[in-house]
Amino acid sequence: AELQEFAEAKLGGVAALGDSEKAARAYDYETGLRGLIKYAVNFALPRDVAEDAIAALAQSHGQSLDQLATQWFLSEQNIKNLSAAGMEIGMHGASHLSLSQLGAHGLAKEVIRSSDYLHSLTGEVPTWFCWPFGQYGTGHDTEIVHRECRRLGVQAMVTTETAFVN
Repeated sequence: AELQEFAEAKLGGVAALGDSEKAARAYDYETGLRGLIKYAVNFALPRDVAEDAIAALAQSHGQSLDQLATQWFLSEQNIKNLSAAGMEIGMHGASHLSLSQLGAHGLAKEVIRSSDYLHSLTGEVPTWFCWPFGQYGTGHDTEIVHRECRRLGVQAMVTTETAFVN
């Protein structure tokens, strides 16, 4: 309800949140509203509006952004525990912005930040990379990210595509 109220008051209507069917496909593992929130902030809304929407939602629930993050994402301790238990930890970006928002050079920087961060937590250099949102880009953008991943020692890159992608 808060997201709908925010959309009506600040964005001119719920349609600004994006296509609910695309949201359901992209986030089929989430509840309808939570999937729509993720879709809206990751694809449909401009970055500054998305940040305002997230802050408004957290505030409407009496939470800080840090508190909200602990509910939706792994903590540093979670990552350390998974690594210590033998789970290989791969990269997925530092800010989890899409390629369309970052551009290839921005995503290349994301790869470096993510690798450095995970190395600092686990003592291991990550060798897997999963494209945020499964979107791997095309042409020159993809090659820039591939080159950076190879330089960092990444051995495999995965996406949500159901076929081999090269």
